[in-house]
Formats: sequence, structure tokens, C-alpha cells
Amino acid sequence: MINKIIKKFGQCIRIYIGKETITDPFEKTVDVVLLPPYPIKGIVNDLVASQIQWKIPGIVAEKAKDIMVNKSNRALLEKSYKISIKENNEWVDYKGWKVNGKMQIREYEDGLRLYIYNI
Repeated sequence: MINKIIKKFGQCIRIYIGKETITDPFEKTVDVVLLPPYPIKGIVNDLVASQIQWKIPGIVAEKAKDIMVNKSNRALLEKSYKISIKENNEWVDYKGWKVNGKMQIREYEDGLRLYIYNI
């Protein structure tokens, strides 16, 4: 059911995966090169400040999104460094899973719900 709704009403979301290279093994510094984006479809909704407080605990952010996507995209989302969503004809970047692991993912029978916040 959710898959049909996403296919019909969803908007394009870009998922960026990064390739890590260890630059200094003693200092444990890592350089990340973002690969070309992988587009998926999802239903995107804005979260207000009070919703951010409860749905993404421990995060202080001005902007956050609630996204519904297909369950098959979970592995891709868990490798993401950056997620871009088109707002008012320009792409806005949000933090991905690999940045700090605080993107909330909730799994349902036939889909996933993500709570992401602005960089």
C-alpha cells in the first residue's frame, strides 16, 4: 500500500554515499569523497520544533523532515553521508546516517519512516 502511494505521489530524494580514505592512521583522520547521488522516491513532510524535540531526541535543529520511503532502501540509507531534498527549486542538504548515526529510522510492515535534520 505505502509503495503505491510513494510511487504515485513521492518526490525525488538524492542519497549521497561517501568513500572514506584514511589520511593519517596515527591521528585517525579520514577524508570522505562523495560519490554521485542515488535518486529514490519518498513522501516528504516538514517537522515543527516541538516534533523535532520528541522524534529526534538530543538534536537541536532549525529544520527537519519526516520522510516515508520503501523498505528496500534501508541498506542505502544506512550508508548515506548526505541526503538532498528539493525545496523551492533548490536542493537542501540534510545529514545522513554515516555522519553521526543519529538519523532516526523507524520500520513498518511495508515501508520506512526517516527523521532527518539540516546540516
